[in-house]
Amino acid sequence: MSIKCRLQNNTFIKTVLTGFYLVVCSFSFSQTIIENAIVDENPSLANPFTAGQTVNEYLTFSGIGRSDAIEGNEAQDRYNARLWNTTELDEMRYFTFTITPGTNCYIDFLSFEYTAQKSKTGPVNVVLRSSIDDFTDDIGMPAIDGGNIDLASEDFQEVDEPIELRLYAWGASTDEGTFSVKNFVFKGYVFDRDCMVPAVPGMISGNNETYPGENGLVYQIAPIDRADDYEWNINGDAIRTEGAGTDGVVVTAGENDFLISVSGTNVCGTGSMSSELHVNVEYPVLYFHNFGESEFADHPYAEMPIEIDENLQNSSWTNTNEEWLVYAGAKGNPSKAISANNLMGNPEFVLSLEVREGYQMMISGFNFWRQRSDKGPSLWSLAANSIEIGIGISPTYGKHVGRTTVLNPVSGLTGNVTIRMGLSEAASQLGTFRIDDFSLYGLVDCIPIDVDAPEDVEVCGAYELPPLNIGNYFTGPGGTGEELSAGGIITTSRIIYVYAECDTAPECNNENSFEVIIHEQIVTSPLMRVD
Repeated sequence: MSIKCRLQNNTFIKTVLTGFYLVVCSFSFSQTIIENAIVDENPSLANPFTAGQTVNEYLTFSGIGRSDAIEGNEAQDRYNARLWNTTELDEMRYFTFTITPGTNCYIDFLSFEYTAQKSKTGPVNVVLRSSIDDFTDDIGMPAIDGGNIDLASEDFQEVDEPIELRLYAWGASTDEGTFSVKNFVFKGYVFDRDCMVPAVPGMISGNNETYPGENGLVYQIAPIDRADDYEWNINGDAIRTEGAGTDGVVVTAGENDFLISVSGTNVCGTGSMSSELHVNVEYPVLYFHNFGESEFADHPYAEMPIEIDENLQNSSWTNTNEEWLVYAGAKGNPSKAISANNLMGNPEFVLSLEVREGYQMMISGFNFWRQRSDKGPSLWSLAANSIEIGIGISPTYGKHVGRTTVLNPVSGLTGNVTIRMGLSEAASQLGTFRIDDFSLYGLVDCIPIDVDAPEDVEVCGAYELPPLNIGNYFTGPGGTGEELSAGGIITTSRIIYVYAECDTAPECNNENSFEVIIHEQIVTSPLMRVD
């Protein structure tokens, strides 16, 4: 029975005619085009085995079979065979799968996935080959217990003729050694040449580094040939806020990394998915100091860090001894670590920072390298403005603590901020302690401005603007247009904007708007009394 494939009235049609089906072939919305879980008392009795298989309606499929040089072997819920005991690949010993596209249909393959099992004396090698090159080259070399073999290469795209794939195994220690396939899946897409779905998309452009909750992230794809619409897929907790159905979307990040991809659609179906763009979501570095090659002669130590947020300033380091020692740092000489001795009791290393006026700091995590001498303090703790953010031990060998999330939430820090590293459990005044590669992670952003938010009003004749607590009136958004004063009279319907910005940071601003609707005042003549 043959399958003929065409598009008719933009619907899938299957009509029984004399000896064949007339079917319409279009994109298969599932990427799985063939699968079989192989559930049967003894599947190996059949050659090929087809029971329970699911096949895309625009394909025909042989099922899983075996060559004449191997023999079926009884097993439940797996297609099993013996006689794999050759020392090298034998071209006559294999499991086989044949896939035939319907007339005018073609396949873009993605992968072949399967799970396998061998006996103790079974084969130790397995490869997949295909009829495309007359079974010459290995497509993949998965583990003997199965795997995922990539079929997305050019050789396995636009396949419009029958294709046979063979799974060869060899290296069994006896002829009784068995090898079986427990389940398998072919993934890909099925298309109709007479009705072209959209072309393969290009690369998605957009920021692949962001922080939790950042909004306004724009992701764009070059126009896809033949696409009338666009389907964006976001795998993760990010949310699309704008751009549904277009070639560009606006996204708000969630707490975790996410993947974003897109495909084009038209009346013929949905085209191939683009490559996924991986977006890394984590708070950026606020401060990083590797302490360079300095001798730490000055106390406080105020050398500029390697990296610091543009809205942080005046950073410096002090300790309770009010002097620094010089030791090798994380990368050895000539790198240095900020160090001290005479650390009995509860000494501290203190990093001081100043947050620019109009801004606030949130700390999400930290990392640093530390090392103590045999008699040095073995415990450390870290606090931001008296909020405990971390605790740990210090080894006698240098080691980073690793990027660590703060123990307690730290946000809304303004003005002068201190990061205190408390030390304890030193065995002697001779003990030393040193740190290097000190990092803080988080975010410095504008202090929210709670600008007034008047409600919409509807009046007759005119409206008098009331006094504002925070903000000024403007006729345009963003502090544009004419500035209006409280007490001013509005005589025509319009949108009024209330805008405010920070005096020391104009980029920190906020705005609300409201609508004033003015109805014409109707003047009537007084009634005259007639005696």
